[in-house]
Amino acid sequence: MELKGYITLEEAMQITYLRYGRQQLDSVLEEVFGTSDLTSGKRITVTEFLHRLHRNQVKILLSKPSTRGPPSDQPQGAQTQ
Repeated sequence: MELKGYITLEEAMQITYLRYGRQQLDSVLEEVFGTSDLTSGKRITVTEFLHRLHRNQVKILLSKPSTRGPPSDQPQGAQTQ
């Protein structure tokens, strides 16, 4: 059954699996849909799905420690004494 303009939890699961893999599947679905239970019959608009997925991605990125050091006063490649 096609529900134009909506995405079901099962459809989202397929997309999420391809994007995040099995390890993060349940947690991302919980974050986006509020459940990872495929029998819930839950659906949201595609726009809302993309918004929630984006919000979740930003949250993940902000929670990771930065690999960049603090900004330096020295120009790149300058020797310090």
